Amino acid sequence: MLYISYLSPICFYRDDNRYENSDDYIQSFYINDTTTFQLFGDPGHVVKAFVAGKAITLTEVKPDADNPLSFYEFTLNKSVWEEPGCYKILLNVDNVDYVESLPFIVSSDASYFENSVLISYTNRDNDIAFNTLFNYNNTQRTFSFRVQGGFKSSGVSMNVETENYRTQRQEIIPLYSIPYETETLVIGDSLGVPVWIGRLINYIFSLSEVSVNGVDYVRNESSIPEQQVIAEDYKQYNYSIALQRALNLMYYDIKPSDTSRWVLSRGKWDADGYWLANGKWYAK
Repeated sequence: MLYISYLSPICFYRDDNRYENSDDYIQSFYINDTTTFQLFGDPGHVVKAFVAGKAITLTEVKPDADNPLSFYEFTLNKSVWEEPGCYKILLNVDNVDYVESLPFIVSSDASYFENSVLISYTNRDNDIAFNTLFNYNNTQRTFSFRVQGGFKSSGVSMNVETENYRTQRQEIIPLYSIPYETETLVIGDSLGVPVWIGRLINYIFSLSEVSVNGVDYVRNESSIPEQQVIAEDYKQYNYSIALQRALNLMYYDIKPSDTSRWVLSRGKWDADGYWLANGKWYAK
């Protein structure tokens, strides 16, 4: 039996409910996008994958000697889909067709993706229950997919983490005050996206490293993708989730000896031997 990674950027099943209208969502990729796809299963089987009748090279990996399962992965990129069009992935086990993905579109028109975001994600280790191998032979696997959505200015919230000390005379002495912002990522457009997209977003922001259009983000506390209904009995929705930037941009400082370069003021020496503490730079 084959098991597909819960973090697969390609969907192989559709939530079916006879009491609602069927969804017409078709996933899309830019022709220059690159992503990784993983699955695993019992050993001793011959697993193949095809896109538009063309065989894809599968790499078989073993996470460790004690794990009886076989992991397979392949890369989806321009060398696979070659030209714009509508594609499906067919998985074949022992020369028998096993399962076929939902259709997805590959486009070379960059304007088609102006209202979409590219989400890339990985995890620092393999100790997470998503049927996914993130690190093997010291090589980090990164997954990515595109989806309609973006950040709205109305979703920006100003916050501060602060602590004060009160003396015996009831005088207040500020110990620290760190401003930060939360941003709301909205997934879906006027047509919405199916439930499996919202589920995947929730899985993704449980990982250690996630970027949206190249900027690293983390889930804001226990924020989850909140569903907004577009129409009754319509199986596509909009989702919103509150995020924080992984790096607090308000705490970047200019190094005095080189104002053309920015360095992050964290508790460690920088590459040139400077330490930032209490707003001052100290030489090593």
